[in-house]
Amino acid sequence: MATYKMHCMYCENLIPGDSNICPFCGKESPFTMRCPKCKKAVEKGYKLCPGCGFALVIKCPGCGKEVFPSMNCPECGRKLLAVCPKKTCAELQPATNRTCVKCGRELNK
Repeated sequence: MATYKMHCMYCENLIPGDSNICPFCGKESPFTMRCPKCKKAVEKGYKLCPGCGFALVIKCPGCGKEVFPSMNCPECGRKLLAVCPKKTCAELQPATNRTCVKCGRELNK
């Protein structure tokens, strides 16, 4: 079924309205900001996710700017989030952590 095209909120390109990822810039959720942990829709300016409490503003260790916690900093490109390598844990957390906040396993750098 055909859908209307909409503008990606990151790169402004017109893409199919049912897209989960922008085919131009590769960003997830191109129409609505979503919590990187639980995927609940969030609005710009939220400090915490209303669904799971995940921090939605973090300071980038590379450039020092406060940014939305996507996988990479939109300003300098540095990795911001890491997933615990232990399959039974898989906790999403800041990439600056040395060990997982949930199970204590060492994170891969």
